[in-house]
Amino acid sequence: MRNIEYKKYIKSADWQSIRKKFILEKGGKCADCGALKDLHVHHLHYRTIGRERSDDVEILCADCHEYRHLIAEVNEELEQEILYIQRNKDDPDLMQEYFKRKDQQEADDLKNLYESGQHYLLNRYLMKMFLFEEDKDEEYCDEGAR
Repeated sequence: MRNIEYKKYIKSADWQSIRKKFILEKGGKCADCGALKDLHVHHLHYRTIGRERSDDVEILCADCHEYRHLIAEVNEELEQEILYIQRNKDDPDLMQEYFKRKDQQEADDLKNLYESGQHYLLNRYLMKMFLFEEDKDEEYCDEGAR
């Protein structure tokens, strides 16, 4: 289903009826955080649009729904980066340029989150970086202790 068709479907009376049924059927709360308000029906895949079953969807609050899509986007980007590195790992010049560009992009992303007032996302981003660095330190310490 194309994006335009999907958006039309999501606004339809049929979908609104199905949406309410799923929310009631699944307990009327966010599957991730338990919130009871501003609930969305998140499609786990798009193969059954228009004929969804209960196991094709999940109930999420607006924040958790946005986060799920953000995670999916990040995962897709990571897959592309891994493929790029695998294809070019034997070219030191390409790899050096890639990591230089990557560091600059990360700095720009942090600056943009801060300047746009998206402090919630900035905090999550920084926490993820901090936890990743902590995990690397622990791995190093564990290896050194052996």
